[in-house]
Order: sequence, then C-alpha cells, then structure tokens
Amino acid sequence: MIGIAPQVRTRVPFAYRGEAEFSAGLAQWIGQVFYDVLPEHGYEIREEQIFTAFRLAGAMCKGKVHLAEAGLGTGKTFAYLLTAVPYARYKGKPVVIACASTALQEQLAGPGGDIEKLSELLGLASDARMAKDSRQYICDAKVDRLNNPFFGQPDKALSQVLGWAGETVRGERSEMPRVPDRVWAQVAWDETMPCETCSTRGFCRPIKAREHYRAARDLIVCDHDIFFEDLWTREERIADGKLPLLPAYSAVIFDEGHKIMLPAAMRAGRQIVQADINSMILSFERIQGARTSLLSAAVALEAATDRFFELLHSMTIQDERSDRLAVQVNDELLQAAYTMRRALDTLHLQLQNEQELHIQSLSDTRLQAYEGRVERAVAALRRLGRNRGQDTIAWVDRGDGSFWVVPRDLSGLLKKHLLDKGLPVVFSSATLSNAGDFSYFARIIGLPGVSSSTVDSSFEYDKQVLVYLAQGYPVCCEENRVPAPGKSENHEENRASAPGKSENHEKDLVPAHGNSEYHQVNWFSLALKRLEYLLRLWEGRALVLTNAPSEVRKIRMAFHGYSFPFQFLWEDSAERGYLMRKFREDTSSVLVGSGFWEGIDVPGEALSLLVIWQLPFPPRDPLIEARRREVQEQGLDPVTMVDYPEMALRLKQGCGRLIRTRDDRGAIAILEPVLGMPWERAVKGALPSGAPLVENLADLLPPSFH
Repeated sequence: MIGIAPQVRTRVPFAYRGEAEFSAGLAQWIGQVFYDVLPEHGYEIREEQIFTAFRLAGAMCKGKVHLAEAGLGTGKTFAYLLTAVPYARYKGKPVVIACASTALQEQLAGPGGDIEKLSELLGLASDARMAKDSRQYICDAKVDRLNNPFFGQPDKALSQVLGWAGETVRGERSEMPRVPDRVWAQVAWDETMPCETCSTRGFCRPIKAREHYRAARDLIVCDHDIFFEDLWTREERIADGKLPLLPAYSAVIFDEGHKIMLPAAMRAGRQIVQADINSMILSFERIQGARTSLLSAAVALEAATDRFFELLHSMTIQDERSDRLAVQVNDELLQAAYTMRRALDTLHLQLQNEQELHIQSLSDTRLQAYEGRVERAVAALRRLGRNRGQDTIAWVDRGDGSFWVVPRDLSGLLKKHLLDKGLPVVFSSATLSNAGDFSYFARIIGLPGVSSSTVDSSFEYDKQVLVYLAQGYPVCCEENRVPAPGKSENHEENRASAPGKSENHEKDLVPAHGNSEYHQVNWFSLALKRLEYLLRLWEGRALVLTNAPSEVRKIRMAFHGYSFPFQFLWEDSAERGYLMRKFREDTSSVLVGSGFWEGIDVPGEALSLLVIWQLPFPPRDPLIEARRREVQEQGLDPVTMVDYPEMALRLKQGCGRLIRTRDDRGAIAILEPVLGMPWERAVKGALPSGAPLVENLADLLPPSFH
C-alpha cells in the first residue's frame, strides 16, 4: 500500500523494513558481532567461522536447503545461532535445531551452554527450550501402579526412583542420571501406553514438558529422533485432530547432519519384538476361565511367531561391524510373515470381542495396550509383504533380536515431507563432503542440487600433523622400511613374522576391503610389526582404530606376551565411559577399538598418535545395502558410488579425533595399503587438509613430551 511505511520490528536485534532490508541487515549485524563485539569478550576472529555464518544467513533468507561443512575449531555453533535467532523473530516462529544426541542438546541449550553464552554476550534474551524424547520422562500412571501395595515391595533402586518421582516437578531422567536402564524402563513413558484413556491424560510429565517447549519463541532444541517422529506423524496427527509433537517452525538446522538417516529410518519404520508378543500371549494363558476362542487365537499366534522368527534369524546376513543384520527376503519368509499376520488379525478380533463383551479378565488399559502392539506388528508385516519386500529395508537388531521394516525410499520421504516445503533447511557437520565434493551426501538426502559451503578447520594441520600411508604394491624389501624397534629381553621384534615374498604382492599384503577376514596372513604380520614400532616410538599415547571387534581381539592375542612400558585399554575389556576416563588420565596408555571413530574428544598429550589399522569400508548394513542396490539399478558402480564415499566420510570422522586444540601435535598412520590402490584419492580427500605425507615410519617422529 503506497504511503504507508511498514512497521519496524524491534524484537530483531537490528532495524529493518521488509524482506530485502532484513537480509542485508542480518549480514551487517553478523559482521559487527564477529568483528567488533565478540573480540571485546576474548573471542578471536576466525575467518572460517565468519564465512560459514554469512553463507548460512544468505541461504536461510532465500529459503534454501544448505549443506554447511565446517571443520573442527571453526565455531559452527555460533555461526548458525547468529542467523537462527533473528530469523525466528523475523518469521514469528521458532527455528528447530535438531541434535544427534541428548548430550549435544544439553551442550547447546543447557545451563552455561552455547545459546546462554551468546545470548548474554549480545543481550538477546533468547528463548530457547529443549524438546526431549517422551521416554526421558516418568509416566505418572506407571508410578501410581508401582506405588500400589498390591504390586509388592519394590527393590532398593526402584524405591529410590519412586521416592524421587513423588517430589520432582519435571520428572526427567537427567535428574537421576545413574538409574539403570532396567529400572528406568519400569517408570518411563513408553509408546505402548494407551494415553487416550489414561486418568492423568493432559496432566502428566511428558505432556507438561511438551507444553513447555511448544511455547518457545526463538529456538526449539530437539534430537534427531524427536524431529523425525514429528515429521513422519505430523500430517496424520493434524488430520486426527491432535497437536503435532513440535509446533510450527520457520526453519530447521540439523547439527551433526551426517547422522540423520538412521533416526529417520527408525522413526519411519515398524518394529516387532518377539518377547513382547510372547509376554502378551502368556498373559492370555494365565486368565482364569478365558474364552476358548481367545486361547486358540493366542496359541496360533505363538506358533506363527516362533516360525517367523526362526526363519528370520536363519536368513540374516552376519556382519559383526553392524548393529543391524540385513535380511534375505524370500518366498518362505514372506509366507511365514503372511501366516503371522493372519494370526495377529484373528487375535485382534478376539481382543475387540473382549471389550464388547465387557469381560473384566483384562483391564481396558491393558486391552488397548495389547491392541496397539498387535496393530504395529500387523503394519510391519503388511509393509514387508507389499511388492514382495522390494519397497522396504528389513533388518534384525543385533542387540535385542527385534525385527525392523522401514521404507526403502527414505530420501523420497524426506524430500516430500520437508525439503520440498520451501522452508530453509541447514545440514551442519564437519563431515559432509570428501575434499569439497558433496555429491554423495546430497544424493542420500535426495537433493543433488543443494547449495553448499565448506571451510577447513582453523587448525594449522601443516604444522600440527604428519601422515603416513602404507604402500599398496610393496617391493620384496618392504620390511626394511620398518625400523627395528630395538632388542629387548623378550626379543619382541622376532614375534612378528616377516612378510612373505610372493610375486603377487597385492594379494598377499592388501586386505579385502569391507571384510574383516583377509586372503593372507602376511598383511597382518607386517601391519602388526609397524604398529609395534609406532607404539614404542611414541611411548604409547595412541588411539588404534579397527574396523571390527574381531580385529581388536586378533591384535590383543598377537601382542600376548609382549612387554610394553605402557598400558593397553582394549575395547572389549570394560565399559566405554571407564575406558575413556582411563585413556585421558593415563597419558601413556593405548586405546584399541572399533567403536571410537567418532564421539571421542581427548585433547592434549594422551592422544598424540592415531593409527588406522583398517580403512572403514562400510559393512553389510541394510541401509548401506539399499544404497548399493539403488545405484546398481541405475547402472552405476556401487563400489565407487557408495563404498568409497562412505569409507571416506567415516575416515574423516576418525582423523578428526587427533587434533582437538591449537596446541595439539600428532601423527596419523594408516596401515592398510593406500598408495597405488583404487581408493587412494578417496583416502587422501579425507585427511586433514595440508597435513604433510611422510614416506617412512621413521619420519613420524613424536614431539617432545617432556
């Protein structure tokens, strides 16, 4: 309307009039904060951080999907927060920041976290609230039932939790962090509870927590699980007249965006737990005077379930490196799934009859819980049978043996429900590309044309890191490249046999990637000798990354009887948290494991040498298998299009364990052959940028630690 000036919105930390002025004003304000304000409070100017912030601001103001890769030490959190808060206020809706874990949520939005620090420095008074999984809260109905004397005297651990439950306001697990999982499961909310008929509906702790975070003005900090639970159920809940889990939001930022596909798959999938089916059947069998038709349906379901899971476990593809065992779906399994589904349908009918006949052998709450369990199992089996399993990804969970069925076209779902909605979406991580090439990750999420930005770490890798890469085609005197570690009383140098002198060196010395079993023992002998030399040279202080638990055991057995002046911490010898504490405290110790490729933050002397025992080629994981099959159907090579990019991203994460501060110094040694191999380029692209390569192990001289 001509002659009427638009209102200036004062809640935004700078003045603007209209969309164009907001975009320009945001860029100017970000520059002022980084160049003028933060340095006054002791923060250094990092050009990498500022570049990332400008690119994020531009992409968000244009409503783009953006991949923002920022190396360690660049301060990517402040980079996206400086855009997120003003943008939320400009749009009048909060920005969702989805984190990879509860710990990262706390680091970001907890007391003394990054949001609070930045808000205080800039006087923003940011309203940021955490949205946690409902299973992190107590279920009031469960607590009331456990407090009933009819259920007997609880054990000491449960009694302590019940006492706390009567006093707590929030009822959140973080208030009782030492409670074992088995105890927490007895009081926690779970999705099998029929909340619609609960006497505390609308007043329980999970609902109060939801009401709290829904009112956030600026930021809602959730985890990936909550976000995808909301995303996949949002339209259905609205259609049913229910509120979605998250309120309407103006933009999404995925912190650790490279980790989204597994939670996306699991929240889109359906799970069947055999133990849950069996416990339900047992409860029917214990009913005094139960109807014959109900018992017959339960017996038929028990037989069908046993048959299905027996076949299922015989058709899994075993790979110890994956927590998810892929399933070979065939006609026999599909027939067993159909039989089980029919048995579930029959039982479902009998449960409905129980309710209609008002038989009080089972409470309405219990009946509805069982109905929900049956309906979810039917949905899983129906999905498996559709198009003979071609549209799904199926797996068995290694931990609890449960069966999962998820949609195969996850990228299509993500595109439909989020990426095509016109909202700004940012994927932020230190590992989204290989040497600046984002094509693999962009293909995974379903948008090959997204905008992107990448900045290297602010660390000076050319001065802080040395890298050794093993030769792929060693000559017969290759063992002479490994300096003798020096004689000792145990003559340990003689314990690692010299490599064989075969004409086919590639066969003898190169492990078969993607498989923990090798064609020949010679590579292992040579790699072990190199590892021994490096550990003695660096006096421990090392993290050794393997590709499978079996390799940890093989190295442990091979070193049996050796005398080292430092302690080994083996992955299978203790709980992860304990091993990490010991590794940090005992600066000369050596940590060996296959589960430490990411999530390890050990700055300083304790982690000075990083040894990559094997390249992390992807396992026979069902999600990876689906990607391989997809590119193969397109006439492309799954090795170069899936295996190499997956390996490179994982290797990049592993290399990121070494240098955590500007004062760190160290070396990376990759013992699996790289130079001259087909994957050489992918490996080099994953290494710290600018880190110099050395030809001989003897050149990996450690810095002075004393």
